[in-house]
Amino acid sequence: MKAKEISSKSPKNALRCEITYNKALKDVGSVESFGAMTLEEILKEENINESNRNIMKKANDKTVTTRIPQEMWEWLIETGGTAGGAVKAILDEAERVQQQGNEVLMIADNLAILQQIRRYSLNEIKGKFSSAEWSYMADSLNGTMITPEFRCMTGALALSIEDSNGLDGLGAKWGVDVSALINKVNRLTGAQVDAVFTRISAFWNSEDKDLETWSIW
Repeated sequence: MKAKEISSKSPKNALRCEITYNKALKDVGSVESFGAMTLEEILKEENINESNRNIMKKANDKTVTTRIPQEMWEWLIETGGTAGGAVKAILDEAERVQQQGNEVLMIADNLAILQQIRRYSLNEIKGKFSSAEWSYMADSLNGTMITPEFRCMTGALALSIEDSNGLDGLGAKWGVDVSALINKVNRLTGAQVDAVFTRISAFWNSEDKDLETWSIW
């Protein structure tokens, strides 16, 4: 089957982005949600930071072709919230690797490892929390930006839960025993805490925010 190419070409002497999708190969990811974005449109994405914009602008008449496994592309979209967020995740990792002087091939390796850890951790926490507890945690983290240094800290999640009860009375709102919930959180591993943050972040970044359905898990 002929490969389907989705290309975004910029003006002369600027970056030309080209993404190839082959429907005959299951391990090549669909990027249809990316659309036909020009370089200017990509650079306007609010999730692309200034440093990454500069990296892209410095490129001189180059073609970048990437073949991403469908499962990984869907995970990147889920993690980033949008196609722009997925591009940001890749660019951030590329910048980090470049600064450390490592091989660029480590990017895919690190993403695959993180994906696998999160998949296992999500499976481990499934069934640990009640519907009311998931609703409580999602409510308490709504609008909260979790930076990398806090993603694996049980104390950070526990403090958010505690503060939300004291300031907003979420325990009464959701009918949750806050002390019992904090005890559950304190027994989680760092990777499991990241899985909680990841699942809640994906919920708030999704278009279909059906909290009642989502919380039953």
